Formats: sequence, C-alpha cells, structure tokens
Amino acid sequence: MAKRRKRAKTIAPGTPRTAPRKAPGPDGTTRLVGDMQTLRNGLLRQQAELQAQIDQVTQALEALGGSVVGGHSRPARPTGNSARSGVRGRRQDSLKSRILKVMKVGEEMAVKDIAAAVRKAGYKTNSVNFGNQVSNALAQMKEVSKTGRGRFKR
Repeated sequence: MAKRRKRAKTIAPGTPRTAPRKAPGPDGTTRLVGDMQTLRNGLLRQQAELQAQIDQVTQALEALGGSVVGGHSRPARPTGNSARSGVRGRRQDSLKSRILKVMKVGEEMAVKDIAAAVRKAGYKTNSVNFGNQVSNALAQMKEVSKTGRGRFKR
C-alpha cells in the first residue's frame, strides 16, 4: 500500500510560511544593541566629515562673493534696474494706453485695425497672436465700449 502524505496546514492569507524568529536571549540582545551603537557611531562620524566638507565649500563660496542662505548658496544679486525688471526692461507705455492714443473719440474700429494702428504707432511685439492680446485688453478697458462683433468705440 502507498504511504499517505501528511496534509499541509492551512495558513491564513498574508502570513509568512516560515515561523518568525524568536527574540534572542539575554546575551543575544546585548550583541544586537552593541551592533546598533556601532552603526550609529559610524553614521555620526560620517555626518561630521560631510559637515566639515560643507563648511569648506561654504567658506569658498563666500570668498568668491556669493551669499549663503539657509545652507543653500546663491550668487550675489546684481544691483541696478536690471535686477528688478529683467533683461529687457519695462515698456514706456502699456498696451492699453497705446490703444487709447490710437483710437479717436467717437470712431468705431475693428480689432485688426486697432492692432495694426498700435504697431504702426511704434509698439514693438513679437507676438504671433497680437490681435488676441489687443482684443483681451479692449475687453478689460472701461473707456472703450463694444459696438458689435470685433468692433469697439471710444
């Protein structure tokens, strides 16, 4: 007769098939604590070495004229107008003020005509959809009223 196999124990889903290791005894515990202290001491030593390197880099950056804020370095900020307004600088007149200069009181104009007149008056732009920008500006202006589709009157 054939031997019967022992039936496998049913295990709840998610539990490991091997039994967890038991906590080490009194002398194993002390060894585990000693290993953790050794690891901690090594990490503290490594942290001190890295902090010394960071301090050296910080001193070098300060010597070159950079400022260090909150542990992060950033270059010294230039003075003058270029620091505040960017490289291009600001426009003398806004788009809305140019539109008001171009439109005559009581005259009705189309958006494309207003955009062409603003450009002709010297407003520099590289925008591909400048007509849309003019249309948006006109919609925000209280001095101008809309008379029809794409048509405005001052």
